Formats: sequence, structure tokens, C-alpha cells
Amino acid sequence: MSSVNSPVVLIPAYQAKGTIGPLVADIVKMGLPVIVVDDASNDGTATAAEAAGATVLRRRSNGGKGAALREAIPAALKPMGRRFRDLLGTVNQDAARSADEVYLLVAGLPVKVK
Repeated sequence: MSSVNSPVVLIPAYQAKGTIGPLVADIVKMGLPVIVVDDASNDGTATAAEAAGATVLRRRSNGGKGAALREAIPAALKPMGRRFRDLLGTVNQDAARSADEVYLLVAGLPVKVK
């Protein structure tokens, strides 16, 4: 079985200071990279996400979840050059079980999940 090439988790976030840090930390503990798109929050969302281990993209104006994902997907693919990632997962910023759902998504794949 071939291995999955560099999965990444994308999280669009707005005013999520209280929830984003623990969510990112849980996903990073699994050994998965996380990209958070801070959709012009003014509550410290970006700082909390960075402190927890995410790469953070900051939007200057609030454009909603769709705009955040349109920015995140090319950013997630960029480090791969011309190769494509096999898996891009997105989770909501405030879902209490999002990290568990990410684990279930990748647990059956040939990736190293801590």
C-alpha cells in the first residue's frame, strides 16, 4: 500500500481565540500540519493558533468561510511544488470533537499519526 503524501488540516477561523488553541494543539500532537486562516479576527485568534503550532494566514477583511478556504487551499498546496497533496481536511473552529474526527479520518490511511 502506498503512503499518503503530506496530509494537512485547514481551519478557517473568526473570533476563535477561546477554541482554536486547544483544537490546533490536539491536531499537531497527531503529527499533522495545520493551516489556520484568521478571517480578520480582532480577539487574538491568530496568536493563539500560532502558539499552538499552526501556520497562520491572516486576512485583512472578513470574507467568510468560503473566502478563507479559497486562500488556504493554494497555501496548503504550495509547499508541494507541482505535486498534489493526497488529503486536505477542513474542520470547523468551534467543533468540540474536530480533533477526534481528524484522527478518525486519517487513522485508516497509511500516514503516521501519533
